[in-house]
Amino acid sequence: MTYHIPLLSVCGTEIVFSPASKKVDISIRLPRTEVNLTVAFPDVLEDRDYIEANVSQRYENRTRVGGCKLTIDGSPQGFTALRDRPYYKPPEGKRADYVGYASATGTQVFDAIDWAFANGVQILT
Repeated sequence: MTYHIPLLSVCGTEIVFSPASKKVDISIRLPRTEVNLTVAFPDVLEDRDYIEANVSQRYENRTRVGGCKLTIDGSPQGFTALRDRPYYKPPEGKRADYVGYASATGTQVFDAIDWAFANGVQILT
């Protein structure tokens, strides 16, 4: 499954996130000129060695690793975001005290942020 998120409809900018590959692609279409660039943000909990070795401001074949991605919890739209109180109307099949769920532990979150800061790597959450 791939998610398409229009960012700026005026310029035709689009962010595409593919959970399967854990990659974010950004396409920018400028007036009169079309430039298709891919900026990947691999999962920081999966492959730090790859991120550190490949993060760059320079494009090769219109692609670069721009930093890393850290998924902390789900999304409010999908009723999976971790909340400090139960959802007003829990999703079907969930108990009244359902508060979403975490995708990473607190230790993993702090460790990933410390690593990104120490290595000068941009981190998206």
